Amino acid sequence: MKSKSKVTIIITCQIALILGSFLTLAIFESQTALLGNSINVAGKNRFLASQVVDEIKDHAFLENPTASPDSKLIALEENIFLLKNGGMLNENQIPTLDKKFEKDWMIVQENFVGLKNEYLKFKNRDTLNRTFQDMDGIELEFNLFIQSSDNLVGQMGDHVKSLSDRLVLFQIILLIVNVSVHIGLVILIIKIFEKEFKRAQKIEKLATIGELAARLAHDMRTPLSNLNMGLKLIEQKITEKSEREKLKIMERATERLSHQVNEVMDFVRTKDPTLSIWNLNSILEESISTLQIPNEIKITMPGQNLSIVCDKDQFEIMFINLIKNSIDAIKEKGFIKFDFEETKEEITIKIEDSGGGVPVEYLDQIFDPLVTLKSRGTGLGLASCQNIVKIHGGTISVKNDPTTFTIILPKSRTGSKI
Repeated sequence: MKSKSKVTIIITCQIALILGSFLTLAIFESQTALLGNSINVAGKNRFLASQVVDEIKDHAFLENPTASPDSKLIALEENIFLLKNGGMLNENQIPTLDKKFEKDWMIVQENFVGLKNEYLKFKNRDTLNRTFQDMDGIELEFNLFIQSSDNLVGQMGDHVKSLSDRLVLFQIILLIVNVSVHIGLVILIIKIFEKEFKRAQKIEKLATIGELAARLAHDMRTPLSNLNMGLKLIEQKITEKSEREKLKIMERATERLSHQVNEVMDFVRTKDPTLSIWNLNSILEESISTLQIPNEIKITMPGQNLSIVCDKDQFEIMFINLIKNSIDAIKEKGFIKFDFEETKEEITIKIEDSGGGVPVEYLDQIFDPLVTLKSRGTGLGLASCQNIVKIHGGTISVKNDPTTFTIILPKSRTGSKI
């Protein structure tokens, strides 16, 4: 996976983690806040129950005309059912009671019914014969109600504490994960900078070497051409077989040197293309005609004939380098197959051969300058191909099984089918 993709994935995960953290924390806080509202309602039962008892005493023994135990009892009952069913209280939302507290709520409800029944019994007694001892039943049910109500508040409080503890633990985990992701991102960025720094150093060295190589190649081209011509003239005058074989060896050596010089020149003089509409098959045929194809290697031309907007000279260089690369990979008997494909957006050129393929460890760097699998190669042929494809706005890639070079060019720069 490329460094850019790794950074993108880590940053995406970090953003997702942060958003998920905020969402989870918001849910936790919302649950805690709602449960806190329920605890306030449950705690209000004690206050309302006390009011009920006080109102009963004021009404029965002090004959306070403003005392209204019935209304206080109704308010207490409404508060109990608000706790169970949920609703709104003073602009605060009260959630429906969690099922885990229903059993405790039922005890509170039963004790309220007991308190209410005792009050009704007390209310129906003869007002002239009422004593404080008659309040014993009400006091007993009141205490039971207060006890059950406090127990419910305690259970809900323990749940809030549990939620708070889980929230703290979750925040610690999030902190550890976030710090780990940050450290991983920093380490990855440092590695990328180190890699880019080394790459920049390599490019600077290659530029210097390339400039020197271009000068040497330019100076060597003419002497090599003269040497090759001289050898051919000498060969015409020599009849002895042994001497002619020696001249053949010298010719092959000069041809190899000329080829390497040409590769260097093709690489260093890549420039902006001079674009015209050309027949893609014709360019390929002209490229093949300049090469010596072994009889044991069969070349299959593409079935589709396309026109393309390109620099003809540069495309010939590209095809020649790719064909030579395939010939060297095949070594003996085999095939080279060309295929052209066209869609509305792009043109695809595929070159498949029966060679041994590219070693896996070289797949990612086969197009880098000076990377070669040949003992006598310059490592510039495929680099030149990549440069040519790039300046035409396209991409080039390679895969094995079978070995296939794929060139994709944007259709905006191509012509129509011929």
